[in-house]
Amino acid sequence: MSLTGNSIIAELKASGNLPSPTGIALTILEMSRDPHVNTDELANVLQGDPALTGQLLKYANSAESGSRVHVVALRDALMRLGLAQVRQLCLSFSILANARSGPCEKFEYGRYWTRSLAMAVSCQAISRLVRSLNPDEGFTCGLLAHIGRLALASVYPPEYSEILTRWDRGAPEELGLLEKNGLGLTHLDAAVAILEDWHLPEHVVAAAQHQEDGSWITGAPADPAADRGRQLARVLHAASLAADICMETGPRRHLMVLGFLKAGQSLGFAEEPWITMYDEILVEWARMGDVLNIVTSHVPSLDSLVTRAREQGDVIDDRRRPRSASDNEPAAAPAAATGTPAPVRTVTPAPAFAPTPAPAPSPEPVAVATAPVTAQAAAATPPAPVETGLDILIASHSPVEMTILSRKLKSLGHRVSCAADGRQALEMALKIAPQMILSDWMLPQMDGLELCRTLRSSPQTQGIYFIINTSNDTGEELVQGFDAGINDYLVKPLDHRILAARLRGASQVISLREQGLRDREAMRRQLGQINVLNRKLESLAMEDQLTGLPNRRAGLEFLEETWARGSRNGEPMVLMLMDIDHFKRVNDTWGHDAGDVVLQRTAAAMRTAVRDYDKVSRHGGEEFLAICPGADLQVAYALGDRIRKAVERNVIASDDFNGSVTISIGVTVRRPEHTSTRDMLHESDEALYAAKEAGRNMVCIHGGATAES
Repeated sequence: MSLTGNSIIAELKASGNLPSPTGIALTILEMSRDPHVNTDELANVLQGDPALTGQLLKYANSAESGSRVHVVALRDALMRLGLAQVRQLCLSFSILANARSGPCEKFEYGRYWTRSLAMAVSCQAISRLVRSLNPDEGFTCGLLAHIGRLALASVYPPEYSEILTRWDRGAPEELGLLEKNGLGLTHLDAAVAILEDWHLPEHVVAAAQHQEDGSWITGAPADPAADRGRQLARVLHAASLAADICMETGPRRHLMVLGFLKAGQSLGFAEEPWITMYDEILVEWARMGDVLNIVTSHVPSLDSLVTRAREQGDVIDDRRRPRSASDNEPAAAPAAATGTPAPVRTVTPAPAFAPTPAPAPSPEPVAVATAPVTAQAAAATPPAPVETGLDILIASHSPVEMTILSRKLKSLGHRVSCAADGRQALEMALKIAPQMILSDWMLPQMDGLELCRTLRSSPQTQGIYFIINTSNDTGEELVQGFDAGINDYLVKPLDHRILAARLRGASQVISLREQGLRDREAMRRQLGQINVLNRKLESLAMEDQLTGLPNRRAGLEFLEETWARGSRNGEPMVLMLMDIDHFKRVNDTWGHDAGDVVLQRTAAAMRTAVRDYDKVSRHGGEEFLAICPGADLQVAYALGDRIRKAVERNVIASDDFNGSVTISIGVTVRRPEHTSTRDMLHESDEALYAAKEAGRNMVCIHGGATAES
């Protein structure tokens, strides 16, 4: 999608419900980028957040701190933990504190944080093995990897509840499709926008964007990742598999165990240290759960899980599959390849090299139908309950006055709570959020003016209507009261007729304020739905309606973006032009409806054969374009042949067409002599023409090596 991260984050922030770090935590994030920042500067900032300070001290005194000496001073705790760990903990603690619950009915907040913590400690442990990555950074990445899901649940609670109901913990790509259809953006889009807004490093953002790509997991050591972000994305994906094992208790766990072992092999690790590392993950998961007050569970050792998994093999009755709208028909198995493999040729002859065997094709993805979310339904705000009275908190040090005042207010139809001192009144105000406070000027613990000032300083309580009771109505004292933020005052002894009149006036003010808040929320909801519809329209403008792939415009825009990024950082890239062989014969023999089916099924086969961060678009007619960032000549060879085989093995069975088709592919790899994307498109077209001339169903690489499959 071409929607910018800035527009996404602006919409999410406008809701007022976006899960975000505290101001103190954001300041620490900024300061930690300065290599010259010292402990005293960090301590001075952290002292502004007592809760965050307490959590850091608790962690510093936990078993993992490496010392038996108990620390009580914040500066000592910061020195023990180190800058990188303080940074990650501040971010973790502050987001956790603000997002342990929320308005989305179907979103399991407790499960979300339990799994996120498992993913965080897994990513941290795997980063230690990889060594090229920072383990502390790995912890933060793992904890925040799915922040996009939390954000969508917080900003669009009813819509996301419906999406989660339809998804029912199916495949990740199914969730993304449901999100895109329902909201116009996915949780990965939201995560990228949020992490960019928090100014996290570019490779961390890239890792979050590509974390669900598991194409590199083959059971054999994978080729090195193109850059640090892609490497971190692989670690995140492996950490996600580890977290799934922690969360799953049914028979599907054994499939997850086999997948996790396969990921370790593809990352280049022997089985024994990989298993040992996982058992260490379980210990750290439980320990960090105690520190962060997150519930964890007992998981058997990986060694025992591996033994049981191998006994059962990879066939488990409870294995999930993507769900269609009807969910009545089983997913079709991929057809076996037929015929003789086509040779891979090039336009310009060069020394040969042996091809890497292409993996078996993936099953065709199952389409997921979603019901459109109407703007009217989503924007509708429940009517405010009709109540005659107010929620009033009385703060008085006199039990007699409190009793008399409480009885009078209840007789007028109000709902009353009582506090005997200022501190208790503050705690109750934070807990029950009254509409009005009637407070004495003089109170134990905290006087009425200080109570009012404190309430006005917090967004949660600053709108409470505050009336102070005083025995002195001199001008100077009243000025002090209004400067502190009081809305009105009553002179003791209280005249109940004047009290009733003041309450009627206050009720009107409170009613107008609450109606304004409801109107503002309704307007925000409507604007949010307009943004969703705008995103859908933009997506439609960039999408080919027949195949569901990006259209020519979107493909060429992505090509220019990839070219520009490669020009800045030297990243290689590959361009493929693909054409369905004898497509005119399909239309002439079977009809144009059959041709549409062939285009749709071929597009789906291509999409499943490429990597997560490659883009396949429809270029026109039966021609398709694939842009592969970070790919070199060897990747071009393997990827091109994988796409070709996926299409060839894709048996299309429908009322309109029965059989399979083949494609010819022309490939070019970016070289220094290329001056623009136009040069690459021209060379790919030449290579495609050569493939057609040489007999079709083959890959021709312009200027590369020659090899036959």
